[in-house]
Amino acid sequence: MLSLKNEGIKDIPKHKMFLDTHYEFSKKNWMLKENTQTSLIYYRLNNETDEFKIKINNKSVSVTIPIIGGNCEYTTNFISYYMASEYISFHINNYENKMK
Repeated sequence: MLSLKNEGIKDIPKHKMFLDTHYEFSKKNWMLKENTQTSLIYYRLNNETDEFKIKINNKSVSVTIPIIGGNCEYTTNFISYYMASEYISFHINNYENKMK
């Protein structure tokens, strides 16, 4: 298990299934804007309008990603935390690479 305190990371997510995802966001300087058992929202320090949103309910996980270069978002749903985490990881890395 990750030790986020040792990494200097604050704001541990209340929904523990996304600890690894939180660590990945934190390493890339994204901040946690909303932190509840059913919702996590991350934003980029120098661009607060681009947000990654994770909404958790009993049957699925809804993930919203920002569309680079536009004022829009894309939302999709997953039936497992793992699939949602993999999707987020791919898109956070894609976002970071395109913003360089």
